[in-house]
This record gives sequence, structure tokens and C-alpha cells, in this order.
Amino acid sequence: MRKLERWLILVIMLVALLARLIPGPRMIDDAFITFRYARNIVHGLGFVYNAGERVLGTTTPLYTLLMAALAFITRNENYPVLALLANALADAASTFLIYHLGRRLSNSPLVGWAAAFW
Repeated sequence: MRKLERWLILVIMLVALLARLIPGPRMIDDAFITFRYARNIVHGLGFVYNAGERVLGTTTPLYTLLMAALAFITRNENYPVLALLANALADAASTFLIYHLGRRLSNSPLVGWAAAFW
């Protein structure tokens, strides 16, 4: 990969990162259900919404575990901010992977950049 290609993909990744970070957290009701499950995991209550009630009510169990792990590791329970940062990094990583997939399938960096930027 040439130096120009590296710079362009970094710019596209930065655009993706900023596009997620600049508006700030934008949560809907389902997110707060996930955050409550994550909080209960961190506090040792288990994978539950209400203590003592073993019902799976989150639509994103793996993401819930990710949020709990991030809160536990960082000792920060500001779940909207943790989610925003995790999602922004995932967006940037996705543009990187999409670029490489488009480039590899077409053998053209232009197609990779177009796929990543689109």
C-alpha cells in the first residue's frame, strides 16, 4: 500500500469517527435496557434487568457484555459515553475493513475508497 493510500484511508476512518462523535450520544429506549443489564452485571447481580428475575429482555446480549466489560475495565458507568466511543471505534474499523475488501475484490484502490466512503 502506498503512502497516499494510507493517508486517504486514515482520512476516511477519521471522517467516520468524527461523524459518530460530533453529534454526541443519541440513545433510544432499547439502549437504556441494555445499559441496565450491563450495570447489573457490573454490580454482581447477574445478567438480569431486575434482581432475582431471570428473564432475557435485551436484544443485544453480546453488546451488553461488551458494555459491562468496558464499564468494569474503565471503572466508568457512563454507558451512553462508553457506547458512543465503542461505536465510533467500530465505525472507523469498519471503514478500514470495507476499504480493504473493496480493494481486494476489485484490485483497485479507487473502488476500496468509494466503498469505505460510501
